[in-house]
Amino acid sequence: MTEVLLKELSNSDIDWMLKTGSREEISTGQVLIRQGEPVNALYILLDGALTVSISQADNNPLGRAFAALEGGEMSGREIARLTSGEMVGEIPFIESYLPSTTVKALKNSQVLVIPQQELATKLKQDVGFAAHLYRASAILLADRLEKIVSQLGHSTLVLSQPRLREILFIFAELHDSDIDWLIVAGDVNHIPAGTVLIPSGRPVEALHILLDGKLTLSTSEDDRNPLARAFSNLENSETVEREFARLSRGDIVGETPFVEAPPPSMS
Repeated sequence: MTEVLLKELSNSDIDWMLKTGSREEISTGQVLIRQGEPVNALYILLDGALTVSISQADNNPLGRAFAALEGGEMSGREIARLTSGEMVGEIPFIESYLPSTTVKALKNSQVLVIPQQELATKLKQDVGFAAHLYRASAILLADRLEKIVSQLGHSTLVLSQPRLREILFIFAELHDSDIDWLIVAGDVNHIPAGTVLIPSGRPVEALHILLDGKLTLSTSEDDRNPLARAFSNLENSETVEREFARLSRGDIVGETPFVEAPPPSMS
């Protein structure tokens, strides 16, 4: 994933990060981010490998999902491995929250550590830098999500219950001019139950903000390559899909293709 940062960040962005951050050697097993504890820095993996794990918790839907797949109690279930060019610890700078995963070194590695306070100030003062970093984060997170979904496989388990997140939560993050543009550019559509908004493996042509109602996310049990699945959808052939998540009002779907992510593996 090294090419993502090199493509999305400018030379001045990289220079600032190198000047502000510090290179640190971390040994095998050393924890960078611990589940449920505040994150104090952004970490960029320069060399080596990291493992992302999650423990079962009553308030952690992802942990419950993997625990069910494992057949009961679960402790430290690995859900992803990261290679050079990956970032961890970036989400707290987008929205304040405690991490739901633990990240530690899989082997002796080198990371660039950028302190939270300095990064938060830079994001506020430099709009260009913020746009570049958020875009790179979105691409990396989209790829990570695809890998996690593939690990869930063909389970019928519902990954999470409706989050009951109001649409006002999204609008609170936007400026008035942003909302005005969305209203002018977008259309309010009433979608009948059962309508497929985004078929798996097909290009996404619109961003959807759920104003009211419910959506489900499902993944196909079809093992054919993505191109074969896409054309089978065109022919209206039967494909078996399993639900793994439900969304409620305030959720957004169709956003990742706009950061050059591949066609979604989910419907």
